[in-house]
Amino acid sequence: MTIEERLTDALHEADQFEPSLDLFARVGRSISEDLAHRRRLLRIYLSVLLGVVLSVGYFGLVVSSSSHGLTIAAWEIKLFEVAEMGVLVIVLAPNIRRFARSFVADVFHLSAATGGRFLVVLDIAYYLVFTGLILGNADFGPPRAELALPSAFEDTAFTLAFLLLFMGLLHAVNIATLPFVGLVFNSVIRLTLRREAGDAAPPMSVRAESAESNAKTLVIVIVVLAVAVAVPIIALLVIGGLAG
Repeated sequence: MTIEERLTDALHEADQFEPSLDLFARVGRSISEDLAHRRRLLRIYLSVLLGVVLSVGYFGLVVSSSSHGLTIAAWEIKLFEVAEMGVLVIVLAPNIRRFARSFVADVFHLSAATGGRFLVVLDIAYYLVFTGLILGNADFGPPRAELALPSAFEDTAFTLAFLLLFMGLLHAVNIATLPFVGLVFNSVIRLTLRREAGDAAPPMSVRAESAESNAKTLVIVIVVLAVAVAVPIIALLVIGGLAG
């Protein structure tokens, strides 16, 4: 086992929680965790209740009745839609970050600082992507356009469902690709540390050798795929330029 692997294992062991021998301390910790969980649930319930009350109050003010039934102005339903999308993005962000923290730490286990920086960059990308999506959807239409309330609700539900689906797909792709990024990154870090250690570097473990082999194979596959995609595109562009 290499020096960095021993240090990593030691730090992981130090991070593990060891139950206290003191029964009172264990009970106190359990009570504190239960109270924190209850407060978190209470905040969620109150937030949902406040959202429902505000939504009902908003529609009570803007919905009008006519011979065609209940109607709402196009810009009013679009304003509600944009607000709901913003709330979803803001509310889900800390929960995604909390569950992603341990996953990113495992992926970048040879550099905790890089894992922290990656989370910051991921947060920035998250807000940029979904802010752009919300702004791109903010088409308030003609000022006097009136929509039937059921069809307006149906369009809003479809837009919110698309936002959640897009958010889920992006994070699924992120979860699927991040281990491969971590594999290559850890391989580079491991080789750099061994190069700095020089002749003093201990022999590589079987696990480290397997990781190195997998990283090299992954890089070769990526290069081959990139070349296989780039060559036909370049050829088509050249042929199109000559034909033009």
